[in-house]
Parts: sequence; structure tokens; C-alpha cells
Amino acid sequence: VGTKDHDDATDRSGKRHAPRAGNWDGRQHIGEGPWDGGSGGTGTAGIGGLAMLRKTEVPEEWHQKTKQMADEAYAHRLQELKLGKHEEEEYSRLRDAVDAQISALRIVLQSHEAKERERSWHKQQMHGELDESRIVDGIVGARNIYRRRGEAEQLGGEQQLPKRLKFVMDCSGSMYTFNRIDQRLQRLMEAAIFVMESFSPAGAMASSQEERKYEYSMVGHSGSGPEAELLVPWGKPPRSPKEQLDIVKRMAAHAQYSHSGDHTLAATDMAIKDVLKSPADEYYVFVVSDADLARYGITPQSWNEILMQDQRVNAYVLLISSNTDEAETIKAGLTPGHGFVCENNDMLAVTFKQIIQSTCVLRASFQPATLGSERLRRVLKLLLRRMFQIFAPDVFLRQLAALASMIALRQLLWYARRCLRSVFRSRLFLAVSLSDKARRKNELRDRRRRCTDYVSFQRVGEKLDKEEGLDQWKCDDDSPYFDGQRLRDRTQKYRDLMAAGDVEGCMYALRGELLRKHFGICNPALFDVCATGTKVVVEQYIATVCEAMTWVAFTYNDGPHALDEPAKKAAIAEKLAFFSETKHGFGRSALLLSGGASVGMYHFGVVKALQLNGLMPRIISGTSAGSIVCGVLGVRTDQELMEIWNDDEFQWEKIFRLDFYGGKDFWRFLSRGGEALYSSDHLGEVLKSNIGDYTFLDAFDRTGRIINITVSGLPGNTRYPMLLNYLTSPHVLVWSAVLCSASVPGIFESRELMAKDRFGNVVSYVAGGLKWRDGSMQNDLPMSRLSELFNVNYFIVSQVNPHAPVLTGGAFGSRMGPLYKAGQFLRREVKQYLLSMSELLMGTAGRHPWLRPVGNSLVGMVVQEYEGDVTIWNGQGMMELPNLLSNGSNEMLRKYTKTSEWETWWHIPQIQNACAVEFIMDEIVK
Repeated sequence: VGTKDHDDATDRSGKRHAPRAGNWDGRQHIGEGPWDGGSGGTGTAGIGGLAMLRKTEVPEEWHQKTKQMADEAYAHRLQELKLGKHEEEEYSRLRDAVDAQISALRIVLQSHEAKERERSWHKQQMHGELDESRIVDGIVGARNIYRRRGEAEQLGGEQQLPKRLKFVMDCSGSMYTFNRIDQRLQRLMEAAIFVMESFSPAGAMASSQEERKYEYSMVGHSGSGPEAELLVPWGKPPRSPKEQLDIVKRMAAHAQYSHSGDHTLAATDMAIKDVLKSPADEYYVFVVSDADLARYGITPQSWNEILMQDQRVNAYVLLISSNTDEAETIKAGLTPGHGFVCENNDMLAVTFKQIIQSTCVLRASFQPATLGSERLRRVLKLLLRRMFQIFAPDVFLRQLAALASMIALRQLLWYARRCLRSVFRSRLFLAVSLSDKARRKNELRDRRRRCTDYVSFQRVGEKLDKEEGLDQWKCDDDSPYFDGQRLRDRTQKYRDLMAAGDVEGCMYALRGELLRKHFGICNPALFDVCATGTKVVVEQYIATVCEAMTWVAFTYNDGPHALDEPAKKAAIAEKLAFFSETKHGFGRSALLLSGGASVGMYHFGVVKALQLNGLMPRIISGTSAGSIVCGVLGVRTDQELMEIWNDDEFQWEKIFRLDFYGGKDFWRFLSRGGEALYSSDHLGEVLKSNIGDYTFLDAFDRTGRIINITVSGLPGNTRYPMLLNYLTSPHVLVWSAVLCSASVPGIFESRELMAKDRFGNVVSYVAGGLKWRDGSMQNDLPMSRLSELFNVNYFIVSQVNPHAPVLTGGAFGSRMGPLYKAGQFLRREVKQYLLSMSELLMGTAGRHPWLRPVGNSLVGMVVQEYEGDVTIWNGQGMMELPNLLSNGSNEMLRKYTKTSEWETWWHIPQIQNACAVEFIMDEIVK
């Protein structure tokens, strides 16, 4: 398999069906790497390097040999799993990630009992203490006049048998392959630690078999089989951290060397049958899958039939994937309440905790019986108590109150610090007796606030850094936020290669070592110290990489910089392939414009600052108000935009209508249940005037920019947000997409998407009257979808939503303090609680029209992300609420543009540091 004599393995024709040729050393090799041969990696010349159509031509003996090699490598890997001295540290890293969830679940499991014992008086007894209330009965001859202590009659039955739980973990090859993208395998290992710790004998279970309430088993499924790896047998849970670590390491090793294919359905079926083999109080099956089922022809309906095959078993599915759309499609095809989607893989253990807490414990809390009025009251009281234990609304309210207090305290401290700093500086300025240095710094700060362009802003910042003595900090490589020594070594290495004229060596080094965020060069903490710039070693590294890229690109030219013959071997086509592959591995940047109604005019200043400084990404996304700015940018060329930016007195109203809010009708608003206050037809006319009849494909062909607009579906037709661009919806009209994205519930009515057919006629994009609304309700910043479609890994966010600072806390103060970190912990807890409750209480289609804007959309607004790698905050937060629904003017637009442009200048060094290499490669490829 993959030998040197294999023609396909050495084909360098560049055709799509041909794998890459590797180096030959006479031995077999497994997985990806530079060697010839392999069992499935796309970078090898083995069977894995072939396209799907070519695999059908491969002899069966080659397939068997490939599997044999993988099995041998897997067995060898298991032999290597001898835990060394660092095992405790490795285990601690996994456990610490889920420690909070383990503690919370243990408390619930330990506090739960199937039978509550209560000591009370049993009356009408033949023996015991005399019951004073029955003395008269005794006089007349009654004998049952005594009472004695005993157990009260119970409301439900006592748990005689344990609850059996079966955990089916996804150990397929895709978990290992995509772990570098979304850490899904790492999170699965943490979830396994969470399960083993929560149900360990030292945790929720007792040490003796009779007292155990929970019994569990854990298996791993993959392409190798439905029960390819028995991780935890029944009745033999791991008893030490070392045993637990051994199990998760076996999971990782199996995922690395598993065969291709999918046995999710068979694994689910076997788990349900296996859990029923022994009698138990209740049966549970939890299946974890990466939602990659469509390419194997597996439908949600067939999976649901297997899940629901036996009513005695409570089966649940946890879907983890970066492809949220496919996961949501699978969930929609399952029985409600039995499918859960982890949009963020960090929430896998939290979701596990919520499911176990709301199923195992809730079901055991109460068994119905025929009761009288008094007993019914006691049942309801017990049920209410159990509901409080399970859902813990008091804990949620306390966390919410603490979070609100922290937000208010941080903002108060931030404003107080600003006021004190202002007073302190004014006193220094007035006190002439103080040092000249303090006065010079005050003068420089004042000059910087009055700068009208970035060049002067940067120069004044450099002088201010020098006055404050920060030049020494810039030259100091010792920092916990980045690896200065490695950066210096890399910088010197590239310089030496250029000095030696080694083009191929430089290409080899750049191709294998270049990443955007390695060694901490994009750490925001490096840009919070100085007024401009950062560590010298970081700036030198970026500059050297850009220089090396340019040098590699143009060394084949003749002229004064021509190199010797060995350096001219790299042909143009080979260099183009090198830059294309390196560019793809490095990733792309994107500008995301948030919603915010009229406050969205701040976005123009951000765009102006980025474009005038050569930092404008080609990929732009806009939602709601941001989609208006995105649409305007997407249909105008750079030359047309520069005419606007270069004119400080530009009259916007000449080419740009600002009367978005028109046709106000209170009677329509009241009669239609608060559907719309303003006219959507009027808004559509304004947008069509500002943008024109361009489709997404037309806009891309005209400007080269990739614009993306998010719209949200309505309950009843589709709940999921949709990202529109020239790939997903090339024929949709941009103005129509902007109209739907800006249709805020209660302000504008939802509208249909319009598109052009192949004859140029305007038609409905989806037949049947499917309507869409404001995209920011569910997905203000579509970062996950942009990463999937365009390989984006660096997000520049212009955030103007008034509620975003409250929900994130990012617009005030430092992110390094304990107050901020505690607030972030509470935010995550509150968001996850709301998300879980919305899943539990789903089914709101029958709500009153006045409640339609509330519910899932409101929860979506709270739990979604509002920040990126760089977040440019504009506006005054909640103070902007009175201006949200006001039409703009020339003066307002100029003011907003100037303010946001100045705010963007602070972030330009950080953006330049992260994107300079990307933009150099873009120019070279063009």
C-alpha cells in the first residue's frame, strides 16, 4: 500500500484524483506525514490520498492491508500508554475543565433519595404508649387506644434496584481529525472524566454493592465497529485517576487509528439491548456523535426509530459538531427532548450534567399514586421541592443578581477611575511646581485626542510611549503572554535563509511553520500597555515574514536582485501552489458588523479607518443595521469608497437615503398584535435606492468583496439562521437580504427573500411565502459559519448593540482583573441555564401574538457571542436607546463616522500585527 512502485502515489500532475507523492525510505508509514504510504491521511500517498471515485478501483487486498497497518499502529499505541510522572498533571488539566460540573452533579445525586424517611406517630395500635385522645374509646371497651413511633407511609416506592446508564462515546476518526479545529476530542475526553468522576465510588456511589443507586458502562463506537472499544465494563468503574486517564487515552488513541465508516445506529441499538440485560430501576442510554451522518446515508428518522424502540429505555443523543446546521437538522428529526446540540464544544460536559440532572433525578423524584386531598398536597409540595432541587431557580436568580451587581460595580469603578484620572491630570497641569514630564504627557494626550488622521495619531502615541518609559517594555522579551525567544530564533532563521539565497529552504520553513496565532503573537495583552505598537520582537518577526514572502515570490526575476542558479529552480506555478497552500493554512480575516438600528451608522467610521490604512478584509459580514452598511460596501468599488472617505464634507444625502423609518402606523401596530410599527415597503424602497438591483454574485464580480448577510427564520417554518453570500445564495438580491435582516420584530414585518431567475426577472427566492426577519435575533456574529465557508480564523468585530456591553462586560475596564473573570464565569452559567431551559420549554408556536418577539429569540439574543478576536466598541451602550429608531442626517453621520474612526485607530496595531502576513500573501497571489 502506497509503495514507490504505485503509480498514483507518485503522480504529480496536479489532477484532482491524484494524491500527493511522499518521500520513500523503504518502510511502511501510518497516517499523515511526508512519507510515502499511509492508512488514510489526505497528505499521504496511500489509499487515504485517493478521491472517493478512485477508491472503488483499489483492490480489496489493499484495503485489508491498510486496515491491518492501522490496527498494528493502534496496538503499538496502546503499548505506549504507560503513564509516566506527568500523568497527575495531565489528569488535572482534564478534570479542572469539568470540576464545577462534577461538584454540582455530585451534590444533586448525593442529596437524592428514592424514599424519604420521617419519624411519626402510628395511632390505633394494640400496644405502645396510651393515646390521650382515645381515652373515652378505651372506657367503652376499645383496645386499639395506643400509639407508637414508626415510619410514615411513603408517597412512592423505594428504589430496590440500581439505575443502569450506558454511555456511547464517538471515537471515530473525524473526532481526531477535527480536534485541531474545534477541540471536539479534547471535550469528549473531559466529558468522559466528568462521567467517571461523578459516578465514581468515591463520588455519588457508595462503596458497597447494596447501596449503589447507579450502575454504568461506557463504550466507544467508530468505523471499526459499534462497540469498537469497551472503556468501562458493567460493575467495574475506574477507581483511581490513573485508571480514568488510561481510559481517555485509549479513546484518543482509538480515534487516531480507527477505520473509516460509521456504526452510530448499530452502536445505539446494541447499547439499548445491552442496558436491558440486567434488571434495574430505570434504564438510560446516552449517545455522543459528531453529527457527520448525512454522507453515510443515515437519516434522523432511522436513528429516532432505534432510539425509541423500547419505552423502558430513556435514550438521549448529544450532537457535537462545527456544522451546526446538520446537527440541528438531526435534532429536529428526533423525538422532542431526546436530542441536544452543543453549538460550543466547551459546553459538552455542562450539557451532560443538565441532561443527567433533569432526567435521572427528576424521574426518580416522584411516582404517581392514588392520593386524597391531603396526600395530593404533600405530593405537590414534594414535587415542587424536587423541581427546585433539579432546576435550582434560586441559584440562577442569585447568580443573575450577582452578575448584575458585578456589571454595575465594574462600570462604576471604570467611570470613577476615569474621573479620578481626569482630576489628577488637571491638578498636575495646574500645579506648575510639578515636573515638566507630567505636563508634557498631558499635552501629548490632549494632542492625540485632537488628531485628524492616523499618521499623526501614531506619531503622538510613539512620543507618549517614550515619555512614559515604555520603550524598555517593548524591548523586553520576558513576558507570560508570548514566547519571545522562539520568535527571535524564527526571525533569525528566515534572515539567514534569505542571506544564503536558499529559496527552497525558505519556502520549506514558511510552509511548515507559519500560523497566525502561534507563540502568543496575537495575545490582546500585548497591545494593552502602549499607546501604539507592541513588543519589538513581535514587530520584527511580522516584518521579517512579510519580507521573506516577498523575497520568495520575486527571486525568479532578473535584475540587480537576481540570485544564483540553484535559487531559480522554483517555477512560477510551484510558487503559486506554495502561496495558495500557505495562505489556506494561515487562514483569513473577516470584518463583522453588528446590529444596532440607527446606531449602526458607527460602522462607517470603522470601515473608513481600516480601508484608509490598508487593513480592510475582503470578507465582510453584516446583521440587521450592520447589513445595511455591508450592502452599501459590497456594491461599491474601492475607488468609489475612497471618493467618500477623502471628502470630510461629503454630502451623504446626495447618494444615500437616510430616511429608513417611515410609514409609522400605530393602528396597524395594535391591530396586528404588535407585528410592525413602521412600513417595510418604505424601508425596501430606501434600501433599493441605496444598494441597487445587485445580486450577491453581481456584487462579488464588481468589487471582489465577499459580503455576508444573516437572516433568522420564523417559528413555524424554520428556526435556524441563514448566512447569505455569493456561494450559498448567489442569485438573491442584496437589498432584499438587507431588508429581511433589518426586519426587527415589532418594528418591521418579516419579508420574503427576492432573487433573480436566469432570465433576469425578480422572483421569490423560496416558493410558498417563506419569510425571514432580523438576523441578530439568533446570530449577530456568524463566526462559525464563516469559518466553515471561507476558512476565517480571525474576526474583527464592530459592535454597536446597546445591550452587548451588558451581556459581555467587554467595553469597560481591563479583562485581566478578578472581577472580570468572576463575571465571565457567572455569564457562562446564566447563558447555559437559559439555553437549557429554552430547550426544555420548547414548543411556543401557540403563543399569543404579543408574545411572539419573546421566547427563543430573546434567549438567543442573550446566549450568543458578541465579541471577536478584536472588538471595536462604539456608542454609549444603553445611553443610545433613545436614538435607536431615529433617521440619520449628514451631521449625525459625520459625527458617528469621526468618533468610530478615532476609536478604530486604537486597534490598528493589533489588527496590523495579525493580518499583515495574510494581506501580503493576497497581493502576491493576485
